[in-house]
Amino acid sequence: IAGTIGCESTPDYLEIWDWYDLRAISDNLGGHYHLMNDLNSTAAGYGELASSAANQGRGWQPIGTSHETFTGTFDGQGHEIRDMFTNRPDEYQLGLFGVVDADGVIQNVRVLNANVAGDWAVGGLVGENRGDVRDSYSGGTVTGADCVGGLVGGNAGGVSNSCSAANVTGHWDVGGLVGCSDS
Repeated sequence: IAGTIGCESTPDYLEIWDWYDLRAISDNLGGHYHLMNDLNSTAAGYGELASSAANQGRGWQPIGTSHETFTGTFDGQGHEIRDMFTNRPDEYQLGLFGVVDADGVIQNVRVLNANVAGDWAVGGLVGENRGDVRDSYSGGTVTGADCVGGLVGGNAGGVSNSCSAANVTGHWDVGGLVGCSDS
């Protein structure tokens, strides 16, 4: 019999080298990604995509929405994403990732010096998590009205081996790591 029995194939990972690559994840929300280096205010695409001047002063547009969720895998490989700015006080599900669905995995990434402001489900890394966030860290400032967390705003999935040192401010369901949780 030709072929292999009992072996699983390893997914092909797409490489993220700059802010443009990171933004392009929104075009393939079910893909598998590796962050190849640190991203900060000097990396290509920062001014246009993640600075306080980007998107008419609204800054970073999160990856994944309630209508088009992130279902892939993002492995930061221990790298950091620094200086991300998001000021969308009338919007929901904000962070580096907006909505991570049940099949989505975010791991091994550090978000530092982030400044994220929104309404509901606001986090430094993930606004609303239904998937798996692990081995990750966030720091900076996170502000919102409800379900506001340093790492994850609203959680109905798993968060493990992660921490946050973000300054978090909100009105209801506010937490240093997770704002509100259904799991």
